[in-house]
Amino acid sequence: MVKGYAIIVKTRNNLKFPVSVLLCLLLIGCSSQETEIPVAGKTYVLRYNPEHSGILTDADQISVVYAFDYWGTRVVQRLRGEGEQEDLFHNVLNPDEGRSIVRKMDRRGDHWEANIPIPDDASLISYYFTDGARNDYNDRKTYVSYVYGEDGKPVKGARFRNIDFLIMAGKEHQAVLDEIRKEITDYPDHFIAHVVYWRFQFFETVSPDTLMMLMEKSGHHFSNLHNEYGDTVLNYKVLSLNDFNRIMRLSLREKFDDPAVTELREVVNSTILRTINELPQERRLEQLRHIEAIAQMMLQTPSQRVEREIESMEKLMERLADRIEKSKVQLQELAEPAAGQDVFYLAVDEMPEIIGGIGSIQQRIRYPEEAKDAGIEGTVYVHAFIDTEGNVAKTEVVRDPGGGLAGAAVKAVKLTQFKPGRQRGEPVPVRVSIPIHFRLAEPEIDAKETAITIVEGPADLGDYITYPEDAIKNEIEGEVHTTVTLDENAHIIGIWIESASDEKFAQATMEGILQYPFTDHETYREFQEEQTITIIVRFSIQ
Repeated sequence: MVKGYAIIVKTRNNLKFPVSVLLCLLLIGCSSQETEIPVAGKTYVLRYNPEHSGILTDADQISVVYAFDYWGTRVVQRLRGEGEQEDLFHNVLNPDEGRSIVRKMDRRGDHWEANIPIPDDASLISYYFTDGARNDYNDRKTYVSYVYGEDGKPVKGARFRNIDFLIMAGKEHQAVLDEIRKEITDYPDHFIAHVVYWRFQFFETVSPDTLMMLMEKSGHHFSNLHNEYGDTVLNYKVLSLNDFNRIMRLSLREKFDDPAVTELREVVNSTILRTINELPQERRLEQLRHIEAIAQMMLQTPSQRVEREIESMEKLMERLADRIEKSKVQLQELAEPAAGQDVFYLAVDEMPEIIGGIGSIQQRIRYPEEAKDAGIEGTVYVHAFIDTEGNVAKTEVVRDPGGGLAGAAVKAVKLTQFKPGRQRGEPVPVRVSIPIHFRLAEPEIDAKETAITIVEGPADLGDYITYPEDAIKNEIEGEVHTTVTLDENAHIIGIWIESASDEKFAQATMEGILQYPFTDHETYREFQEEQTITIIVRFSIQ
C-alpha cells in the first residue's frame, strides 16, 4: 500500500517488508493472478488497517473508492505554474462521472481486503476508504501507488503522473524533480517528461543569466536525445524552449527590453525558429505553428510590437464600435416604447433568477435534427421578458446560428420559471439576456478537454465565453488581459484589450464581456459611479 508518496507494503501480520523482497516473491510465484502490489493486468489485493489512521477503527463495513491515473479530467497541472493544492484534491471530492469505482472490502482479522483488477493501460491507482459517513483520505492527500510491470519497475508514465500527487502532498521541489529524473532514466523515449523536467528547473528562476545557462544545458540534453531518437525529438526541444517565452511574457514582461532579457529573448526565439526549420514538415506537431508565430512576435523590436498592437487594437475597436452601435439602437428601442407597449426594465435592484439555474434550461433543449444533419452549432442569445409573476411573457432572439436552433432555445426558455425581479422591494417586469449553447459531439474536438479560467474578474464570466474551435483543433492555449470601464449603472462604456496571446482569444473574450450581465450583480452596481475593472481570462487544454 502506498501512503502519500512513500511506498509501504504491509502483510497480514502487519510487518513491513521492502518492496524489492515482495517483487522477488511476486516473480517467483508469477503464475498467481493475485499480487501484493498493483501489477498491470493482474488482480491487486489491497489491504487496509484502520487502526493506523484511527478514523474508521469502529466501522462495521468499509469500502474503498478508487480511480486509475486521475479522479477526473479537471486535474490542475501545477507543472504549468497554475492552481493550488486544494484544486487537485477537488478532483477527489468531485470526480468525473464514471471515473471512480466503489468496492466493498472484506474483514480479515485486524484488517480489511479488496481485490482490484488492474487494467493493462493504467499508470497509477489512487484511493481512499469510507464507511459511508467518514472518509480516510490520508490527510487530504489520498493514497496512491504506481502500477508496476512484470519487470518490477513502475510502468511508463507512472512517476510522471505521480507529480500531481506529490504536489498535492506538499512535497519539496527537489522531490518532484527526482521523480521526473527517475522517469526519464527508465524511459528516455518519454519525451514530454523531458520537457517537464526542464520546465521545473526554468520556473524556479527569473534571472536572465541563470535562464541562459539553463537553456544551454537543456540544448545539450535535447541534442543528445536527437542523436539517439531522431527528428521527433526536435518537436519537444521547441516545446521546452517555448517555456522560456512563457517566463519572459509572464515574469519578465516589465524587463522585456533590458539588455540581458533582450539577448535571452533573441537567442531563445532564434533557436526556436531554426529548430522548426530543421524539422521536416510532416514530422511537426500541430502546436508548433502557434509557437512559431509567438517566436516571430517575440523577436520584434519595441517599435514593431507597438505597431502590431495598434493594428490589432484598431481591428478590435472597430468590432467593438459596431457592437456598441447596435446595442445603442436596441437600448433606444426599449427606452422609448411605442404607445401601449409594455415596459420592461433592463436593470433593477434584484434581477430575475432562473429557478434551477441556467443548467435547467440546457436540460430542456432538444437539438433539432436539421441542425444535426447540417452540422450547425453555436450559441443562441434570447431576450426573455419576465413579468411580475416570474413567467416568460415573451421572447426575442438576438442571435440565431440557424438550423432551427433559435426555435429550440425559445421553446426551452418559455418553459422556464423565474424568481421575478424587484425594484425597491416590489416585483417589476424585467428583460434578461440568456445564452443557450448548442454543441455537436465532434470526436476531434470533444476528445480535448478545454478550460476557460477567470484569473481575475467575475467568476462566472467563463459561461459567456466560447473557446475558439480553431484553437481547440490546433491545441492552442493563451491568455487575455482586458480592462473594462462601467458607468454608474454598471453598463459597459469601454473595453481595452491590454494584451492577448492570440486574436481569436481576444475576440472570444470581448464577445463574452459584451454579453455578460454586469448590471445583474450587486458587486458592480453598488459603486454608483464610473469604475474600471481588470479581467484576465486564461484558455487552456487539458
